[in-house]
Amino acid sequence: MVAHFVECRILAIRNVLATNPLCPTRRRRDIQQKRGLTEDLVGELGLNKKTNGVAHSHTLSEFFEELTHESTRNAGSAFQIANCSYVGGMRFVFALLFLATLHVASAVEIEGVNVPSRIQVGGQALQLNGAGLRTVVLLIIPIKAYVAGFYAPAPLRSEADVLASAGPLGFTFTFLKSVGQGQVTSAWTAQFADSNTFTYAGFEKDRDAFIALFGPLQSGGVESVQLVGTDTLVYDSGKFKGTISGRNFQRAFLSLWFGSTPVMPSLKNALLGT
Repeated sequence: MVAHFVECRILAIRNVLATNPLCPTRRRRDIQQKRGLTEDLVGELGLNKKTNGVAHSHTLSEFFEELTHESTRNAGSAFQIANCSYVGGMRFVFALLFLATLHVASAVEIEGVNVPSRIQVGGQALQLNGAGLRTVVLLIIPIKAYVAGFYAPAPLRSEADVLASAGPLGFTFTFLKSVGQGQVTSAWTAQFADSNTFTYAGFEKDRDAFIALFGPLQSGGVESVQLVGTDTLVYDSGKFKGTISGRNFQRAFLSLWFGSTPVMPSLKNALLGT
């Protein structure tokens, strides 16, 4: 859908850019049309002042002017504009396409697992923020355990960004090997013990209730955790298992992945897309 929208808008922009204006009134109208098409395209793609984690200080109009190399000025009652060459116009189109590809999340494949570019959480479409591989070491041998995916409404590039997000947020954990009930319980227990950096009164009760919601998995099985409002929802193999209420538990859970002692530093960076 997005690709079709981009194609249509680019064709429209190219047609406008290829037109040679004949009079000041026509020039003014064409510039407004180009700018309107650009704003429409940028708005549809959700581009803003923070593209792919990099902040931009330009306004949209300044962005347009810079890319097309146009200059405008008022001299008395006359409106003058430097004609934009076709090459310059196409440079603008390709630059816009490049920025769009930076912002629009795409699906990734890790260890044969396809991590979707978007999921639905709490009735809202979330985009893939980052994905990575979790490994564990047994007798000095690294074992590939699961592929994790992290989803958010907008790019989140730091722990502070994650904690400040109003959500909803989503996590998927696709297991690369079959695991029994005892292994699942042991793994979650160890992750909380090693990586949790946020505790509160009643934390142990919430933690144990959370871990008890997960069962054994076959290879390719998926555990999902969704943070909606102040609730933490657990899905196991596509089935809803239960809810842990409270923002405090959400902060504890997030610290496993994004805190000062994450499950894996490399996985933390991967989930943040850094």
